[in-house]
Amino acid sequence: AGVSSDDKLQVEPLGKAPPLNEPLVCVRGPNVSSELQIVDVLEGLDEGSSPLLDGMLGISPPKAPSSPSGPTLPEEITGAFELNASQARFLTQAWGRCLGGDQGPSISILHGPFGSGKTTVIVCLALLLARHSPRPLSVLVSANTNVAVDHVLNGLAGRGFEDLGRIGSVKKIDPSLLRYTVHSKQDSKKELVRDLREMLASCAPQERAHYEEELRVV
Repeated sequence: AGVSSDDKLQVEPLGKAPPLNEPLVCVRGPNVSSELQIVDVLEGLDEGSSPLLDGMLGISPPKAPSSPSGPTLPEEITGAFELNASQARFLTQAWGRCLGGDQGPSISILHGPFGSGKTTVIVCLALLLARHSPRPLSVLVSANTNVAVDHVLNGLAGRGFEDLGRIGSVKKIDPSLLRYTVHSKQDSKKELVRDLREMLASCAPQERAHYEEELRVV
């Protein structure tokens, strides 16, 4: 299913389970389900249903940006994060589009292998938007896994930004982020308390305080 927010991976032996006191080597094979989902989505897209499609595929005629070099990143970002050249270039271009100075496509795509620093760049861009935008705005962070969202929010919280709202099941949220959880009016308080108590009964010792605090708030 994937790595959990505390970097644990649950495995199911195909045969007899090995002794717990012996080293266990796990090999995780490729998972192309995401790629297949993307193909299904692309096959169902048309220009009328997705106004961003041309920009995503680079079909729109490119327009010259107003500034060849783009805006200057604030010292808070350049001084706090050790950005490489490609990360800084992406941030400058994306930041310029957000400010309205770059008249090119309105969507920025960041791609890279595992461990290349994509989450760091997303945290940087969220801080830029939240703290340095000329107009008040909110930033929505979404992903296809809870772990990915939690990595970004932990990065923001670790940088002192705590104006956060985490939406999702309390069973799937990093316990350290429970204090940012936003519950809708449709949420059943009884079910919420039940879920929190269930997680409290099986959580690691270092996670107990987070679930206990959320129970007090609920």
